[in-house]
Amino acid sequence: MIYRDPDTGEWIDPMADITGRRPHSAPRKVDAVARLTRTQRKRYVEVEGIICPWCQSKALKLGEITMDEFTFIRQTVVCLSCNKRWKDIYELTDIAED
Repeated sequence: MIYRDPDTGEWIDPMADITGRRPHSAPRKVDAVARLTRTQRKRYVEVEGIICPWCQSKALKLGEITMDEFTFIRQTVVCLSCNKRWKDIYELTDIAED
């Protein structure tokens, strides 16, 4: 059944693969929480990344920090409860003197 995401207004087909096409064979099992909604992303930022955006666990492991040639810094985060993995993105917004 196709439904509309209340946060993005985007139409979602849970039976579609990542290309948006429906499989011709038996339906594949789809991870219902694979994509975060706008609301989930906003909440994660509001709580300053202290909980997993999927399962709300505080058991997070912070990983490698990388920086691109611009102003963004990324840090890998892994939830030890649900094993989801993502990258936090940081941006330089200000400077303070010592």
